[in-house]
Amino acid sequence: CLPSGSHFAWTLFTPQATLFDDDDQQVITHFFSPNPIEDDTVRVTWEHSLDSSIVWGQVIQPVSVAPDAIPWLLIKKVGVQDGPTGGKTLSATTFIQRVHTEGGVAPSTGCSKTKDVGAKAFVPYEADYFFYMSDGT
Repeated sequence: CLPSGSHFAWTLFTPQATLFDDDDQQVITHFFSPNPIEDDTVRVTWEHSLDSSIVWGQVIQPVSVAPDAIPWLLIKKVGVQDGPTGGKTLSATTFIQRVHTEGGVAPSTGCSKTKDVGAKAFVPYEADYFFYMSDGT
């Protein structure tokens, strides 16, 4: 919760998400981190859970589909990094799409007074993420 003009508003601190495959196995962690390709500009980040390859992205198209859910997103790759042992699962990523979102919107309470400044709220959400990859040609 932060001051916003003459009132207070919830502000995104960082995404914190774990992505699972169809077999409920953890495959990717999603968060913010500095992108070394862009002089450490902080970007949305996905790190593969097995090989530690990373892709950084920049949102190019948010679309609000439902008032009670976070927006659907189209994100372009702005940096990649192979994992420390050569893992490349996410290295060919070109775009990421977040769709079918449920939840994740800021709470409607808890951020209206000076005493609320600095408060944090972790808001669960569900979504489908699609990773588009270059075929290398």
